[in-house]
Amino acid sequence: MTDSENGTIDSGAGQKGKKGQIPPRWMGWLDRPGVSLLIVMGAAVLLLLPFLGRSGLWDPQEVRLVDQAKDAAAGSLVEAARKGTHPPLPMLAIAYSLRHLGTSEWAARLPVALTGLLALLALFLTALWLGRRRAAPLAVLVLLGTPVFFLGARQATPHLFAVLGHILAVGGLAALSWPRPPVGDPSGSRLGERLLGLLAAVAGLTIGYLSLGADLGIAAPAFAVATALCLASPGGHEAEVALLSVLGTAGLLVPLRLLISLAATQGSAPLLTDGRRLSVAVGLIGLGGIFLAVGAIRRWRSSPLLGTAMFLCGVALLVHLPKYAGSYSPFVGSYLHLPPNREAQVDTVLRPLGFQLFPWAALLPLALSALVRFPMPAKPDDEALGSLGRAGREAAARAIFAQLVPLSWFALTYVLCTYHSAIASDVPFPALGALALCSGFYLDRLFASPSGDDAGGVTGGLCAGLLAVLLGRDLFLFPEQYGGAHLSEALHWPAPLTTIPSLLVALSMVFGLLLFAGMATRGRLRRGLLTGVVGVSLLAAGWGAYAMVPAISQHVSYRGIYTKYKQLGGGALGTYGISRAGSKFYGQSSVELTSIAGVFDFLYKDPGKRSFAMVGSQELGPLDQHSRQHGRAYHVVDDSNVQFLLVSNRLGPNEADLNPLLRLVLDKEPKPQHEAHANFDGRIQLIGYDAPAEVSRGQDLTIRLYYKVLQPVGAGYRVFLHFDGAGTRWNGDHVPLDGKFPSSYWATGTYIIDEHKMTTSRVGQPAGSYQMLTGFWPGGDGARLKVIDGPQDGENRVKLGILRVK
Repeated sequence: MTDSENGTIDSGAGQKGKKGQIPPRWMGWLDRPGVSLLIVMGAAVLLLLPFLGRSGLWDPQEVRLVDQAKDAAAGSLVEAARKGTHPPLPMLAIAYSLRHLGTSEWAARLPVALTGLLALLALFLTALWLGRRRAAPLAVLVLLGTPVFFLGARQATPHLFAVLGHILAVGGLAALSWPRPPVGDPSGSRLGERLLGLLAAVAGLTIGYLSLGADLGIAAPAFAVATALCLASPGGHEAEVALLSVLGTAGLLVPLRLLISLAATQGSAPLLTDGRRLSVAVGLIGLGGIFLAVGAIRRWRSSPLLGTAMFLCGVALLVHLPKYAGSYSPFVGSYLHLPPNREAQVDTVLRPLGFQLFPWAALLPLALSALVRFPMPAKPDDEALGSLGRAGREAAARAIFAQLVPLSWFALTYVLCTYHSAIASDVPFPALGALALCSGFYLDRLFASPSGDDAGGVTGGLCAGLLAVLLGRDLFLFPEQYGGAHLSEALHWPAPLTTIPSLLVALSMVFGLLLFAGMATRGRLRRGLLTGVVGVSLLAAGWGAYAMVPAISQHVSYRGIYTKYKQLGGGALGTYGISRAGSKFYGQSSVELTSIAGVFDFLYKDPGKRSFAMVGSQELGPLDQHSRQHGRAYHVVDDSNVQFLLVSNRLGPNEADLNPLLRLVLDKEPKPQHEAHANFDGRIQLIGYDAPAEVSRGQDLTIRLYYKVLQPVGAGYRVFLHFDGAGTRWNGDHVPLDGKFPSSYWATGTYIIDEHKMTTSRVGQPAGSYQMLTGFWPGGDGARLKVIDGPQDGENRVKLGILRVK
């Protein structure tokens, strides 16, 4: 049965009068596009816009982009785009905002937040163009609740421009190639929707090219819609498929020609040395095109067009350019590398998506598989659809097209992203809209299904719930995957933030339990529980945006240090071991220092005046070593940031030296709570430790190990802590003194107190008694320091006391 209102095959929600079926009006606002759009966009505005300038710019992720934009804002934007080494659109948008709104965090982030709102609006319209009005608000709420989106939209990051371009391009091309019929008049004109689709497609492809390059910004959306058209309507839409095939081919043509040309210049014989394998691959593209065009002509009349496009692509690529010097190419939005500068594997793109889309990633396997659960008509007069008449057959085929669009969109973008990662650089996955549509379609089906068996069921709910819990467990171990889901490079997780991983585990358990219960039950209870699932994801997003981000920002942004610097009266300011971009943005005329000796020379250049230096916390060891060797004092006046420290040549009135080494690196022997005696290779002597007798699961645990340095230790040794017992082991491996004082700076005769805080997991650690063992290890497969005296287990692990976990 077809739904005449939206042109889709009715999955049950639109039928009336049948036993067990639920009338559509129970969905209320979901069934009214105007109302649902206002509600979801209102929620998006509340989540994405307030307090954008509350926290400082993150280093280096935001600082680098904003620094480029600030320089561009001071000159010609066109010239900055022409000379840039990254896709220009994100930088130009931020530069325009800084020029007209002033230099502030709020002005730098506002263009990205507005882009996020536009992406959500475009996703809503795309779902409507595909005829899935009830899925439209659900898809928007799913995307809004993922950390890769709501965190990316609240910071100066570039990838949301690519997401917007993809959504506009795919939605516009879908509406242009197969528009919806007017409500109540299947034979009416579709010109208006085609024009809207054309405008959206042109805007999306332009944005995609300027933020991704031609391969991902043009070819991926074009081939995605062409593939869905071929599979959903064999024998129809030949003109649209031909147009999209040409468009997709054009998007791939120049990047691949550049790669072939680069391969040809790697050796003396073009296309016979480093480029040989690539040339063979291009030849196979041409042969594959011939096979697809000729061999499959009897099944789908659209196939010859795709095959011909592939063949022409292969021929064009073999006619390589005479020479191509390796430099930035706007056609791929990056530098080309041949041979590839990294090994791209099948899961290179897929692996981070589970964390980026948490917690909705738990539903994605079922949502993707649900898109192919329909009969695929082999030809227009298929017996299963013959009784529906012409309008019914078109509606049925269009419903299949609507389900295939997000599937082909995800698959083709995934393949091209993997290819892009191999030859150019890693890029954030731009087809987030495809995965949001998949989840929105599946949630719509779950809401509308009258029982727990036809959509989801106990088995599906159990799988999705367990996957959510497993993702939460992984995030407990690697919380930076959540807090940095929107970043193109790894986030250095601040050590003091120990409660956030536990909250992520709790979130995953609540989400997974509600998801399982909602999929396993039926009727009003199911709808209430699934509404709770959506609510939990949005509450988690609000917590992430307004609580987690400020907590992380305190340790990955310069702003707090500059604020402290001003409070202390200012003066000469130097920077060492950090990017100067932050100081440029915050208006400080700092001096870039190039050595540890240069830091002390700068601090004592004018002994009568107070001077400051901002240094990376990892430089504390070299600073202390130089201070001891040359008798030049330094004082830490701000330690609120775990990555950066503010040091000065002297203390002001009522100021205390916050240098942690004053209490952790001593000249006199300290007194530990528990005595322990062990000798590590004649270099280090363990003299004791502090540790509680018992701890509850999920509780913070602080261990202090007391050492005497007998002789220089050498570089690179880590302290390992093993807790063995109850059939499991958990670790507390770390660089000494929380990374601030590596073993290479340990001076003979000094006493070191290594203090390490960790949290016992409520999920991974059973209650029971655990043997504490410790030692030194260089990392990787390196050998541990040999224990030549003291109680050990034969594996160079010194036995400490017993810790009871309850």
